[in-house]
Amino acid sequence: MLGALLGIGLPPVGVENRFEFSAPFPNLPAVKLDKIAGGIGVAQQMARSKGWQARMLWVDTTANLGNYNTEDKVIALVDRAHRIGFNTVVFDVKPIIGYTIYPSAFTEQLTQWRTHSMPAGYDPVAIMLRECHKRGLKFFVCLNALSEGHQIAKNQPGKEFANGKGGPGYDMPEMQSVQYRPVPRLRIGTWSIRLAPQKNSLVGGDAGLYDTKPPSGHPALLIQADKSVASYHGEALKPGERVLVVSPAIKTIIPSKGLASMVAEPRFLKSSEEQNQVPLMMNPHDPRVRKRAIGFVKEILGKYAVDGILYDDRLRFTGMDGDFSDLTRAKFERLVGAKLNWPKDVFETTYNWDMGRGVRPGRYWDAWWTFRAREMKQWVYETWAEVNELRIRDKREIAFGIYAGSWYGEYDNYGANYGSPEMTAGFPFLTRAFRVQGFADYLDLFIAGCYYPVATIFDAMISGRPEGRTVEAASIMANRVINDDAWTIAGVSIEALGSDPVALQNAIQAAAASSQGVMVFDNSHRIERFEADFAKAFAKPAVPPYAKRSNLEEVKRLKATRRAQGVKDPPIFIYPGAPGAGF
Repeated sequence: MLGALLGIGLPPVGVENRFEFSAPFPNLPAVKLDKIAGGIGVAQQMARSKGWQARMLWVDTTANLGNYNTEDKVIALVDRAHRIGFNTVVFDVKPIIGYTIYPSAFTEQLTQWRTHSMPAGYDPVAIMLRECHKRGLKFFVCLNALSEGHQIAKNQPGKEFANGKGGPGYDMPEMQSVQYRPVPRLRIGTWSIRLAPQKNSLVGGDAGLYDTKPPSGHPALLIQADKSVASYHGEALKPGERVLVVSPAIKTIIPSKGLASMVAEPRFLKSSEEQNQVPLMMNPHDPRVRKRAIGFVKEILGKYAVDGILYDDRLRFTGMDGDFSDLTRAKFERLVGAKLNWPKDVFETTYNWDMGRGVRPGRYWDAWWTFRAREMKQWVYETWAEVNELRIRDKREIAFGIYAGSWYGEYDNYGANYGSPEMTAGFPFLTRAFRVQGFADYLDLFIAGCYYPVATIFDAMISGRPEGRTVEAASIMANRVINDDAWTIAGVSIEALGSDPVALQNAIQAAAASSQGVMVFDNSHRIERFEADFAKAFAKPAVPPYAKRSNLEEVKRLKATRRAQGVKDPPIFIYPGAPGAGF
């Protein structure tokens, strides 16, 4: 008893502090970083010991068109990137609109964006490749795999965007993703009526419901008494009372919940029919879509001696709502060996009385997420196989990778399991079946969009902000999820960091300390403001870890040796990130 009180036999407490000052870029002020979590993994340790470090500058297609639409501008852009110390330039050559910036056999060339234009047939890719290699820079190209249209360009009249066109995907409706778009209905017995998608959606001011006749076919309105709505057309509503309004002249009190219920009516719409995001997304399950995407990869690798090729974040499904096409349904039914009650056997949307949406999982809920992730892994494998064939046949050092948002915890909804198939962590969706669909082992590098204004976990703790919504935590998570299957590069956003050079300096310190380098997005975000900061940080040249394929092979050999010896990395600590970070 006395021994227990005195703590006899208990392990020592220890006095080591995980936070310490660190400066991957010694010419910049040091920042306090998590030295334990930030140093885990063979890739991380090898890159540090050998001095390998990616310094990537991203050049977005549309935002930068005015920066590369003449040869002199391309030369100036590349010259500045080299002068301030970047070792890699990434050029986005097929943006979300689906047209390419180079002359392609598969689609039109993008020659107009807002106030900037360039001559048809002019090829900035060839010029940028030439200028990068002339200065010893690695040159990567990036493509949007599954987006073939741009909502804003489609809706913009005139020729301001892409000569007035929205993208080739609008002319290929049969290849678009089909999305599950439910609408709420009020059911009373066998009778039901469609409702507007929001409670009190046409209520404003003291007058209550706008006193106008709804357009023909307008859904009925659900008016519910709360703090903002106390009356309808001057008639007082009791607290919590619900009124069904079919038109200003027709209204009725909704009976109690026991007699009335809220249900969701499933609708299945093509991406263009009710577009809820800027990119027009195509169906990943459609072999024609895959063939087209692989065609661009073959074309680029055949035309240009690039050092790497990347897929941007649109290597994914539209979200939880896609794809629900007949083609996808048939594939899934073959997989599970059953005819489905569609979509209930996967999941169905639910509505509550406040018009909040929920989800009721069906009998094949987990199988559905695994099915989608498997499809995306197959896609990545086929692209990797094309790249690998060229590497072997032509003895070319071509790196293949993807860019994605850094918050892995939401990517089950998008069907893109970019993690290692051997990675384990405490995510509810990470069943064994889902985990093995991870495709990191078919990548050479993974770039994570760690687009947060706060650099470090320590800074977030001081300011009372979420620790996971920092550059450091996001890059640590990405590095652990990739699990030494590929190089991990943390992306920082100039736009997210604002005009503060100290914020930028701290962010690139955190990124480089917690991954194997830094990607800076984007050249168009007035990067000239921070030229001196980058030049100071990058004063000592560094070779990127993906410069040679053999570097990653060495990491994988050492990883296998450690595994054979029983060496395990510590569990992954999950810092929740922000939904949509880096999208």
